[in-house]
Amino acid sequence: MTSHLTAVHRLTSWAVDVSVLLLAAGLLVAVLPAVVATLLAFCAYLCYTVALPMKGYHTLGHIALGLRPVRVDSDSLGWLELGSRSALVLLLAAPCMVGMIGSTIAMLSRPDCRAWHDLGTGTTMAKVKPWDFSRQFELTAQPTVGPASSQP
Repeated sequence: MTSHLTAVHRLTSWAVDVSVLLLAAGLLVAVLPAVVATLLAFCAYLCYTVALPMKGYHTLGHIALGLRPVRVDSDSLGWLELGSRSALVLLLAAPCMVGMIGSTIAMLSRPDCRAWHDLGTGTTMAKVKPWDFSRQFELTAQPTVGPASSQP
């Protein structure tokens, strides 16, 4: 059975990941000085969004919803792509979430559900087997790329 990636998958995954990161940041702020907590929260964000996917693992939101970031032209992502995606997310979130709202609207209006950080880095999200903690990459559906793509 082939599954199709939808904006609901992306938004739900984002909500899970933001909740995990906010919980970690809240715990850090509760026990450490603000500057140290902020630096550690930033490091945690990079580990969560760059290092885990780089090693073949996923974020908790991706695992729960069966998503994996992939390049539009291939299935492997390097430090540059993952780091660029994370940097763009931070830049979009910085001005009072206005950028994230715009990115969400763009994602909802596109048939391939690519947000601004995907468009800027040449990435997309692929639907994979949910709750699979292995490092294996097993697509259950090919990522959709643009309006001209077709599902088999």
